[in-house]
Amino acid sequence: MRRWYAQPVPWGIFVFTILLLGVVFGIGVAFAVRSAIDSHDAKTAAIRQSEGRAIAIDVLCGFSNGVAEAGRKALAGELQGQDSGRGLPPVAQRDYVATITSTLLAEAGIRAQGVLEPNGEVDCGRLRVAAKATHP
Repeated sequence: MRRWYAQPVPWGIFVFTILLLGVVFGIGVAFAVRSAIDSHDAKTAAIRQSEGRAIAIDVLCGFSNGVAEAGRKALAGELQGQDSGRGLPPVAQRDYVATITSTLLAEAGIRAQGVLEPNGEVDCGRLRVAAKATHP
């Protein structure tokens, strides 16, 4: 049994063994590098998602306050071409604004409670806090 061990290894088997070990080592390194890249990609994706959510909240806040202000002006009769004496009372304007903004927030999945100001508009600072609470 010791006889085959004492004989020199043929050149072809030696090269094949070295190449096989190189391939196995290369696959291991490639796997390790790919794992590191995937880990970094997950962190980057989480950061981008957080940034995107912050932008979406700002857009939602601006959009809802813009729609509310336009509705308030229309109901008050303050738009160009309207008779300013024929507007609705401030209570009706406030109810309209509160209805519009709470509906927009509900569609975004955010509770309007504590986010709306007394005049019916959205408090953007509170909206950011409420959005973080509803979307971890």
